[in-house]
Amino acid sequence: MKHAVFVANMLLAVLLASSYVPAKAENGGQSPVRLSADLDLTPTQQSELAKEAIKGSPEAALKLANFHFIVRGDRDATLKWYTIGAENGDAGCAYGLFNLLHTSENEEEQDRALFWLHKAADGGARLRKR
Repeated sequence: MKHAVFVANMLLAVLLASSYVPAKAENGGQSPVRLSADLDLTPTQQSELAKEAIKGSPEAALKLANFHFIVRGDRDATLKWYTIGAENGDAGCAYGLFNLLHTSENEEEQDRALFWLHKAADGGARLRKR
């Protein structure tokens, strides 16, 4: 459940952050603050997390999925790491995978999204009705 809430909160943060464009930096000429900065991963960290995820770590796969989704905006890499995390038993990754697939224009991906929604629910993710 923590992962599903985290993913939902991160999606909200991204939407809110992307809609805010300041006219000028009002922080003394410093660079704007990035809300996703704590999700940044160095190439070394990415490599280590990838090894852990492939060996079965759902936490490592979730970190990689969030990095590629929020920081890089790379749908293919996000899909890969959410899938690995879901296969590793993480309900949050399964729910993230559902969200990624159900918004696709590809009908097969939309159909597969329901599979991952059920897996997320079976894994303990609490989902709100809209």
